[in-house]
Amino acid sequence: MRKQVKQGISFLVAVFAVLLVMTIATDAHNAIVTANPLFLSFSVVFFSLSITVWILSWALLIKKPGLSLSKKFIVGWSSVYGALTPIQIGAEALRSLHLKDLFKVPFTESVSASMLIKGIKFLVLTILAAILLYALLISANHDILSLVGLGSGFIVMVVAVLLFLLPLNQSFGFAISRLFEQLSRKFSFLKPFEEYFKKYSGFLQATSKKMFLFTFVLAIASLFLELVSLQFAFFSMNVVIPFANVVILFVLVSVLERTPVLPRGIGLVELASFTYLSLQASASFPLTSGEIASVIIIFDIARLVFPTLLSILVYLFFLKDIDSGNQITPQDAIN
Repeated sequence: MRKQVKQGISFLVAVFAVLLVMTIATDAHNAIVTANPLFLSFSVVFFSLSITVWILSWALLIKKPGLSLSKKFIVGWSSVYGALTPIQIGAEALRSLHLKDLFKVPFTESVSASMLIKGIKFLVLTILAAILLYALLISANHDILSLVGLGSGFIVMVVAVLLFLLPLNQSFGFAISRLFEQLSRKFSFLKPFEEYFKKYSGFLQATSKKMFLFTFVLAIASLFLELVSLQFAFFSMNVVIPFANVVILFVLVSVLERTPVLPRGIGLVELASFTYLSLQASASFPLTSGEIASVIIIFDIARLVFPTLLSILVYLFFLKDIDSGNQITPQDAIN
């Protein structure tokens, strides 16, 4: 079994540990056993659909002749377990490795497709996060943990949006390339990015406006399906809160899971979500700590546990025997 699968399983164990601690600390097991199995299943299914839509948008940007959509879906889903890394970069690296090893797709094309979609998704989240940050700052009902976590994730997304979408204008793409050229004089490991951003800008120029618009729509649809998944996590516990609060919590989770240190924000997401819902519950609607924790746990099952397990199974059944296990390097990404 390749190193990345072992790491994915290790991170999954960490997720289970966090959920177990939360369950014990809040007596959430008493609430979880009453969960509606149908709505819980809907939460899992809708989040998996959001990933599938994301993979579809990525797959449509890969133009390798003779490479079927079904094969790209297998590669896409077999790499999802790599998302259990800081900023989820592991999944993108695995997709690029698999396409290069199995179908000779250049790293530039596969990485560029991922960057474009993430740029669109991050743009939407950045706008929502900016609104949420402003609301939290002027509110008397906020906590430092949420602000710090949200702020760090917000900064990461702003930088990502600038790097991923500014090269839509070729002059900006070359400007970013020149920036990396200057930085590489002091930090030599940045040298490959100088050439990459020239090629990335070329990839964006070759993407039609129609395809860009379709990719934008799919990215929005993917985010919406994630939101629906969270809503069904509340429904599964028969917990009804204002939809606006569900949207705020969704943005909070989406940003916090992209903090630059913790894999998918494990631990920070759960603590900040629990704090937010507790503050809102004390002010607006009655919720016990067990109910709050059970909703968070069910959503973690939908967004982390099930997709990771499914991804590992897809990898083991379809790609394990033909995977070379190579590692991607910055220099590979420009070839």
